[in-house]
Amino acid sequence: MRVLYGSLVVAALAWASDPPDGGDSVRVRRCGDCTTVGGPQSVGVFLINLTATPGVDGALRDSRLPAACNAAAVRETFFGRGASSVNDFYREVSGGRVSIVGEVIGVVTVPDPEPDNPRCFAGPRLVQAVDAAARAQGMDFERFSRRVYITAPRLGCRTAASGGPAASGAGVPVSIFGGGCPAASHAAHEIGHTFGLGHSMLDSTFGGGPWGAAMQEAGDVMGYSAALTPFNAVHKAQMGWLAPARVQRVTVAPGGVTDVFLSGLYADDAGNPDPQVVIVPFPDGSDRDFYLSFRQSSGLDANLDFDPGSPGIAGGPYLNNLSVHWFNRYCPDVYGDEFNTVKQRSYLLKTLKDGEEFTPRWPDEMKDTPRIRFRQIGVVKERGSLQVRIERE
Repeated sequence: MRVLYGSLVVAALAWASDPPDGGDSVRVRRCGDCTTVGGPQSVGVFLINLTATPGVDGALRDSRLPAACNAAAVRETFFGRGASSVNDFYREVSGGRVSIVGEVIGVVTVPDPEPDNPRCFAGPRLVQAVDAAARAQGMDFERFSRRVYITAPRLGCRTAASGGPAASGAGVPVSIFGGGCPAASHAAHEIGHTFGLGHSMLDSTFGGGPWGAAMQEAGDVMGYSAALTPFNAVHKAQMGWLAPARVQRVTVAPGGVTDVFLSGLYADDAGNPDPQVVIVPFPDGSDRDFYLSFRQSSGLDANLDFDPGSPGIAGGPYLNNLSVHWFNRYCPDVYGDEFNTVKQRSYLLKTLKDGEEFTPRWPDEMKDTPRIRFRQIGVVKERGSLQVRIERE
């Protein structure tokens, strides 16, 4: 693993303490050599009014941001130090390794780039129009390594994220909010895309569930952006926000049984030596891994205390249970063609209570692959960790 700050490349396994101040880091490689995201991440935010925007009746009208969506409010949502800001969210989920810093650049008024399109416009056209108008007004925005474009409400739009520099035409990762001012949870989700993170999905390939293939995981803001739910084990490991001693890779021999002990993914347990994430390779020799984690009601994980049967909630219950994910061995990549494809998504297979077990179901092309089983034993009180048994045929 490497840590990239501007032109400085530091060889490292992970941060043992807070990283130094410096430029943004961008992770661009595949498989095991991901670059840790660390330091202040500079974000410039545009507020955009649109002229000639299509209405429900097809007529074109100007669309302006509401008065509540002003520079002061947006600045607090993104860069504040309150518990509900994007900055505070990333500081907490990264263990203090990352902060979101920047400015609200200003208000720009541009013609709707696609007035004949009754749905959300394409990102590049909006970005190009806003950037050109900002340059004409002498706005200093090209120094930001990430940019956010917040537009007045438009028919058919809520939020949208452009995949990266190639997709946006901006030369840097961007996020576009097409429905007015975003909540902090929506903003945290879209900023996650600018780091190259894909969506957190619910599995339908290996027998997870029961849930539908199109559903997204409620235990991660990259799947459920109606609340500031912290990143799951896959994303926390991808971003390099776990010390190497807290990530354990376990290979179970054929016919073998292995017990592992998990401390809480977000628990403040510096004295607990047990790993926070256990990674188990798929037994077919592919680039896929299982990720095991233990979610407790500490820190932002307290936001997972919801009824999994509520409308819009899928997955769980999470708290005090084992979460089993699977993931392709990919680093986030905001510059490549694979951004936000299936390869960049994490998948929740199952959450288990004490005494429950889960055996992934192999598709036909894996029918000869040995089975693997995960069983939650329970919390071992004297060590404060969750005991999980892994068995392989």
